[in-house]
Amino acid sequence: MKKLILLLLIPFAILLVISCSDDDPITPAAEGNLYLTSIPAGAEIWIDGVNTSQTTPDTVMNIEEGVRNVTLKRDEYKDTTFSVSITADETGVVGPIVLTSDNETA
Repeated sequence: MKKLILLLLIPFAILLVISCSDDDPITPAAEGNLYLTSIPAGAEIWIDGVNTSQTTPDTVMNIEEGVRNVTLKRDEYKDTTFSVSITADETGVVGPIVLTSDNETA
């Protein structure tokens, strides 16, 4: 008899646990945009190590809010990396970033 009562209570306990879970939808991450320019133009825009497939001048859309590492890459120029703070629902403006030629001497 105890086993029968226990077997009947298990589905009820599972249902109780499921009904107590948080039903709130997952809130998407806050996002902002970033407009970048460079001298010379045509530098690849990388954010947090990921190629955006965009080149300067351009606006990168839907970047997760927070501090991001941006790298500009162009043939015959040194990669230029810097940090920017992305604010939700805003478009930040950076530039023009002057790229340094690989051929320049110190």
